[in-house]
Amino acid sequence: MLKKVLLLLSSVTVLFAATPEQVERYLLLSGSEDQLIEFEQMVDGMGKMFAARGGSDAPLMQDSQMLPIRFREYIQRNLSEDEMDAVIANYGHDVLRKLIQAQVLMEEPETLQSYRQFLQRIQDDPLPTNRTETVKGIIKKLYDEKTLTDFFDQMFLPMVEKMGRAGGQKMTGEQIDALGKRFVKQMRVSNYNAMLFMTRDFTDSELEALDEISGNSASSHETRAVFGAIVYAMGEAMHNMTRRMATMVKNHQHPVVIPQGNDANRSNAGK
Repeated sequence: MLKKVLLLLSSVTVLFAATPEQVERYLLLSGSEDQLIEFEQMVDGMGKMFAARGGSDAPLMQDSQMLPIRFREYIQRNLSEDEMDAVIANYGHDVLRKLIQAQVLMEEPETLQSYRQFLQRIQDDPLPTNRTETVKGIIKKLYDEKTLTDFFDQMFLPMVEKMGRAGGQKMTGEQIDALGKRFVKQMRVSNYNAMLFMTRDFTDSELEALDEISGNSASSHETRAVFGAIVYAMGEAMHNMTRRMATMVKNHQHPVVIPQGNDANRSNAGK
């Protein structure tokens, strides 16, 4: 009887999980593929730093190549087909596609300069209250306090505690709580400022449409899944890296360098 129940649960999970095709379409529409490449580059940098301490002349670690694979796995497992259909449908809205284009441009050096000038300008000449309040509402919906707090607890708190122990200090509950609240506030402020800039050319009606999309259930499902996927993928990459480095140090070995392909091969490693 138990075997039949387990088989039933397994079939239900497979039936309702998002399909690989849905995940790939989502990554393409949302621009998440570019963000995954940035995460890969960050982990590559960490790998080089750790391996350099071990004495390697070409200290490249390959943990980063698992990031897109783990990210896709988590998204597929934690969004159902129906939920993913709704998320993808969100990206059919013109206003959300316009926002994605603005997010891509944010990575350009000249855009970053314009962003800094924009923030300076609105200090002296504030934007209309109706626009700033709408953007505040969008940020609260996309980055609610519980989601950001959970992200801090799972992603950053373990590293903070490890650093404290390494320095011979143990953080109190009050210190951890204060650090978490500061993280949530900083995340909201930075995302609020960025959203103000990216939507500076939006009409009032477009901004209101974005506010409506941000509050629907599909956006909530997406935000929760993406934060969870980042924690899962980054956590595993860092765990594997530190475990392997610890073994190398224990055995007095230099890190093994695996030849790295070109950027195109790296970005396709998880596909």
